[in-house]
Amino acid sequence: MHNTVTVDGFSQHTFNANNIFKMSYDTKSVLKDWKTNDLIDIIQIEHNGYTRLSNPVIHERTIKFDKINNEITIIDKLTGVGKHLFEIFFYFSDLLEISMIHSKKVEVNSNHLKTLISFESDSLFNISKEDCSISYSYGTKIKSKKIVVKSHELCPFCLSTKIKPL
Repeated sequence: MHNTVTVDGFSQHTFNANNIFKMSYDTKSVLKDWKTNDLIDIIQIEHNGYTRLSNPVIHERTIKFDKINNEITIIDKLTGVGKHLFEIFFYFSDLLEISMIHSKKVEVNSNHLKTLISFESDSLFNISKEDCSISYSYGTKIKSKKIVVKSHELCPFCLSTKIKPL
């Protein structure tokens, strides 16, 4: 799994069980916006990887880097038909300490460096810290932590994730 979104437990790509390193290329992505200047960088991309579901969903992700405030904002917008289980995953290095400091906020610590990750949505959602495995190279697994944002809501669902050093 990667730092991405799943819908109803499905990844944006389909995989062949006999060749797990080969993804299908049926998902189409579109670059909707890309701006960069001295103040801000913005990239906005959309893909149709969940349109194969019985109730199709389009995923749009916007990433903004505010260079003045040194803040990254990720906006995940999921539009489509029906009610879905949306899960957004954030995997962390085993060298980091992850602390839930609020029902919508997480603090990430690395020695003397601290980062706050906060989540906002108009829809109901919850976040949890869970055990996971990560890999730095092929054939290796290391125990680590991940943050999972979950929402079981009707479309559209929009989540804003802000990442800011403390």
